[in-house]
Amino acid sequence: MDDKEKARGRQRKQDFLSALQQTKSIKKACKLCGMNITNVSKWTQNDNWFASELKLMQRTILLELESLAFDQAMDGDSRQIQFLLKAWAPQRYSPNSSVNIQMKDNADVRVAGQDPDKIKTEMADKLLSTIKKLPGGHELMGRVVSDESGQEDPQKPIDG
Repeated sequence: MDDKEKARGRQRKQDFLSALQQTKSIKKACKLCGMNITNVSKWTQNDNWFASELKLMQRTILLELESLAFDQAMDGDSRQIQFLLKAWAPQRYSPNSSVNIQMKDNADVRVAGQDPDKIKTEMADKLLSTIKKLPGGHELMGRVVSDESGQEDPQKPIDG
């Protein structure tokens, strides 16, 4: 390949990157430059400079999209809010984060990605706090189950 062909190839790659910056779409940039995605794939595999520039362009586009999504969420778009929460805090908001509560003889609480004992303690604390706020809640809190038979012992306070 002579210098003229190299320069022409480099210009085509730069034209593509410019089109990508404008359109934000590899497919549209290819169409605008009169090429197909196979060219881009080959360039990415065979030209470190192009592969690096393409990654940089994709990161820039991603930042623009994140900024747009954040603006939409701040404007009250509940779907964007949910999406960003799942993306930025997947351990708390992803579809894999689920709560599973089974009640038989004992309560079994599982939250994906969370310590079950910690979740049980948090739930118990919230439940007890809610009970205390109810009319007669303090009186109710003064009673505990003395054994597994279900017999109440009114002399034993729950929270010490």
